[in-house]
Amino acid sequence: MFRILLLLALVSTPQQRRVEKILRENPALDGAVAGILAVNAAGDTLVSVNPSMRMVPASNIKLISSGAALWQLGAGWRFETGLYRTGDILIDGTLCGDLYIVGGGDPTLGARNRNCEPADSTFARWIELLREAGVSRIDGRVVGDGRAFDGQREHPTLSYEDIGTDYGAAPGGLNFCANIQDYELTPGLSVGEKPAVWPSYPDTPWMSFRNCSSTGAPGTGNKLYLYNTDLAPVAELRGTYAAGLPEKTIHGSNRFPALTCAHMFRKALYDAAIPVFKGVADVSQDGHVRPEEGFPKSGPLAADTLIAIGSTKSVPLREIIRDLNHLSDNFYAEAVPAPIRPSSHSVRSWRGWALRKQGRAPASWTEAGFPAKTMSPPRSSCSSCGRWPAPRVRRSILPPCRGLDAERSLREWPARARLCGKGCG
Repeated sequence: MFRILLLLALVSTPQQRRVEKILRENPALDGAVAGILAVNAAGDTLVSVNPSMRMVPASNIKLISSGAALWQLGAGWRFETGLYRTGDILIDGTLCGDLYIVGGGDPTLGARNRNCEPADSTFARWIELLREAGVSRIDGRVVGDGRAFDGQREHPTLSYEDIGTDYGAAPGGLNFCANIQDYELTPGLSVGEKPAVWPSYPDTPWMSFRNCSSTGAPGTGNKLYLYNTDLAPVAELRGTYAAGLPEKTIHGSNRFPALTCAHMFRKALYDAAIPVFKGVADVSQDGHVRPEEGFPKSGPLAADTLIAIGSTKSVPLREIIRDLNHLSDNFYAEAVPAPIRPSSHSVRSWRGWALRKQGRAPASWTEAGFPAKTMSPPRSSCSSCGRWPAPRVRRSILPPCRGLDAERSLREWPARARLCGKGCG
């Protein structure tokens, strides 16, 4: 009887009554199903609506994945991107080898959100590192290496028509411009006419773009879909764009961000009078260098040992997560938990990867970049007293918790009652 009275008291709070009134009287919510849980800092439940009903969490999962990364890595943690070389630097400033850009998963690299350093500023810092090392010309390639995080970048259940969109762009070890490719579109003057569409930024000359779209009837809106794949450098625009609509910038996904970063940096090097004589390349997941010429044909294996030149770091994690949740940014949401997610290979972090490339294994998990602890999966409030238990700490690796990965994981976790451990039950 005491438990029943306590639960009744919890659901009769002023906040509970206000939420119930909104759900009951707002016509925009007619026929909708809502699930709400609000707790205060002490763990007391303020609002509880349909606490036992299973629902797809959608973008609410960003709060869990970003919170896990913030708790595990710390508010001041920064993503790191390193410059490495494969050969000697001669007295005349010639680098007799390749320059590697080793990504550490930084989602802000070249991106255009408010907390991001402009690409030109980042490139200027990299050029300064090269000049400090005595490099004035590169007798090799600029190689973008995004293998810090292995495996398929996008979630395997992502809808086919979503893969080519900007929100379908998945992060990797080396990102650039949030892995977005912009296309400029000018609609046709009559129905059936092909609109003018061309890639704009960033520059991706290895890509083959096919415009299979047409101008639709007035009033039919934007029904364009961009299709691409990381299996081939091809993108195709399909669908219709209604006559009478204004010119538009289409934000599509870029499947080759590491190569894009290398290409854009090579252009910056050219402007800084540092010539690169053998072009650019990226590294495939199986460790082969893929030169821009003839891309994506694989060349030789990437270098096993690299010599460090220097590195740069992103803005603090707290700033990235602020924009992540303020903008509901899918790209950030998938990139932020990457340093603490499990990996199927031995290379699990930028630091561990870099140590191995220097010919030595990490002495410990901490040195390899592994988190020392992490949170257990989220739990529901106590089914008896309504309190929200504090997160438990355990020495293990966080389950997959990136965007749709986490969304699917939450759906698979059993939604059973749990007690808070304070004597309830």
